[in-house]
Amino acid sequence: MEPYTPSVRNVFRNAFWLCFDHLGRSILFNLLFILTSLPVVTLPASFGALMRVTMLMIEDKEAGMKDYFTGLIRTGPRFTLFYACLILFFGICLVDALFYVRTPSLLSALLNSWVLIGALSGCLLMLYLPTLLLVHKGRGILKLAAALILSNLVFSLKALLLAAVVKLMCLLAALPLVLCAFTFLALFLHFTYMEAAGRYAGARPGYAKERSVVKEFLIPPTSR
Repeated sequence: MEPYTPSVRNVFRNAFWLCFDHLGRSILFNLLFILTSLPVVTLPASFGALMRVTMLMIEDKEAGMKDYFTGLIRTGPRFTLFYACLILFFGICLVDALFYVRTPSLLSALLNSWVLIGALSGCLLMLYLPTLLLVHKGRGILKLAAALILSNLVFSLKALLLAAVVKLMCLLAALPLVLCAFTFLALFLHFTYMEAAGRYAGARPGYAKERSVVKEFLIPPTSR
C-alpha cells in the first residue's frame, strides 16, 4: 500500500471550515488567548490552552471557557518550558548570525549558512511540537517532530510558508482582535500534524464529522 501523501490544501480547508462551523467559539478562544497573553510571559501557556480547546473542537467535544483555563493550568508549564528553550535557541542563532555578518569571510559565510539552516529547522519543528506536546506525554518529542519533518519535507515547507503568510496578513490587517486568526492557526497546526502523521497510517486522517449546510453546498463530501 502506497503511503498517504499529505496535502496543504486539506490542512487549510479543514482548518477554515472547522473555524467557520464554530465561529462563536473561535472568536471567544481568540479573545481569551489575546487577553491571557497580554503579560507576554504567559504567551506560551496561553497558546497551550488554545491548542487544547481547538483539539477538543476537532474531536467534536464540548469546549468552553472552563476548558480553556483548565488547559492554561495543565499544559501551561510544559508549553512554557519548551517555548523558553526555543526562544533561547533562536536567540543564539540570531547572535551567531550577527557575529558572522560583522566578520565577513568565507568561513563566516559557511558557518552563517548552517545557522540559517538551524533557524529554519527550528521553525519547522514549531509546526509539529505544539500538537505533540498534547498528544505525546513521554520523551522523544523532538525526535518525533524531526521524523515528521524529514518524511514530509516538501509538505512541511509549504505548510510553514502558508502559516507565515496567513499570520503576516492578519497582523498587518489587525484582524486577530476582531476575528479568529489565532484559533485558525492553532487548528492549522493540528491539521498539519494529522496530515503528516497520516503518511504512516497510509490513509487520510479522520477529521471532525460535523458539516455545516454551507460546507455541504460548497464542498460535497469526498468518498473514501
